[in-house]
Amino acid sequence: MEPILEAVSKLRPKYLYAFLLFVGLYAVVLFSLSGTGAEKFPYLHLGLDTSNAILSLLLAVFLLGEQHAIQPNVRSYLVIGFSFAAGTELLHALIGIEWSGWFAWIGQYSGTLRPTTWPPSTYVLPLSMAWVYGLMRRQSTLSPIAFAVGMLLLTLVLFALSFRLPNYMDTGLLGIQRPTQVPLLLLWVVVIVLYWRQRHEHRLFEGLALMGVLLFLSDLCMLYSNSPHEKFTMMAHAGKLSAYVMLHVIQMRIAAEDNQARREVEQSLIEEKEHLSRALAEINKLARYDTLTNLANRRLLEERIAQAMALSKRSGLYGAILFLDLDNFKSLNDTHGHGAGDLLLIEAARRLSGCVREVDTVARFGGDEFVVLLSQLDQDYAKSIALAGQVADKIRRILSEPYTLKMQHDSQVETIVEHHSAASIGVVVFLGQDVRTEDMIKWADTAMYQAKKSGRNQFRYYEPTSCDEYGADAAPQGL
Repeated sequence: MEPILEAVSKLRPKYLYAFLLFVGLYAVVLFSLSGTGAEKFPYLHLGLDTSNAILSLLLAVFLLGEQHAIQPNVRSYLVIGFSFAAGTELLHALIGIEWSGWFAWIGQYSGTLRPTTWPPSTYVLPLSMAWVYGLMRRQSTLSPIAFAVGMLLLTLVLFALSFRLPNYMDTGLLGIQRPTQVPLLLLWVVVIVLYWRQRHEHRLFEGLALMGVLLFLSDLCMLYSNSPHEKFTMMAHAGKLSAYVMLHVIQMRIAAEDNQARREVEQSLIEEKEHLSRALAEINKLARYDTLTNLANRRLLEERIAQAMALSKRSGLYGAILFLDLDNFKSLNDTHGHGAGDLLLIEAARRLSGCVREVDTVARFGGDEFVVLLSQLDQDYAKSIALAGQVADKIRRILSEPYTLKMQHDSQVETIVEHHSAASIGVVVFLGQDVRTEDMIKWADTAMYQAKKSGRNQFRYYEPTSCDEYGADAAPQGL
């Protein structure tokens, strides 16, 4: 049962309710016209012809402006087809007007011209749609100009054929439309089937097929017409009006659905883009920042040092590198676990960040080792040494303050650990020398070990000859 229901749902038109609505309206029109007198039919006939021409032209404009997601050439072909249908329809209507003055001569030939304009006004649209389908199926690259020229030739041929129906000319319009109506109905059946089969490519094709059904019904009424201005002729023209209006409604629904889908796609792209600029930011953060402390990692530190050395060379301002190691860190890890060690590192990172300026950089070098990069100190070497020493001493004092570490266990029990630590700091001053970054860090590390050997909780400057000779208040010649 389910496969049958699924098959039925696939066959059911997407715009079934719109189609049924206009079929119902058309039925009401047929019922109304069936009991109406013919006194006003000539005026109604002219009004319907003119309205159909305008609606057909508006369909062409709508197709051109809406830019449905179909092959561009196919859209252009349909625009041209509806334009020619509008032109022939309008010509058929204009010839029926009672002209006067300069245009009075048209009335002299209206008896001949009006019947001969009937076949082009009815055949141009289905023939153009059949041609468009053929080009579409073959994925033809025929230019729209060539298609327009072909439609012009087709229209002229239809006019010529209408003039060469001598056996029917004497009977006027009815003599023309009756022998041409049956082939027209068969043509519409073919067009409806072709476009219905194409409906899965785009919903516009379903609308064109449903329009064809209403046009088929309207042309069917012409088989029963016995006068240009009687009820069956009016029923036929009213059917064409209903078909064009229905296609307008369907196109507007398609446009609304396409716009909604476009907005959803755009929103999805925006969200995807935001998720990506965030993923890239996270990747960049993972690549350049320490995940535990959010400080710069070794890679970003080396980049910042290179930038600081280049800036120092241009500005003539000294910079400094402070390499520091937390004292008694291993004992904390061994006693209270790595969780306590992580809390200490986080708190130490926070304290370090509060000791420097925005132009400086604080980095976690690895384990319990940190590096502080001081930029743009002073043009005077002695003052720069003094400034670097002041920052080192400030860091030493702040890091030596007691730590209160609150540890949360799986049992939701909070343990408070009091820990006392300090830092050994090595300092190296630079002025834009062509020195490798890793050498600068290595020299600062060497000075830090001298501070550690001297009793911890102090800092030492780096001196290439003998680092042991300098204390916290020394001012070596440096680099």
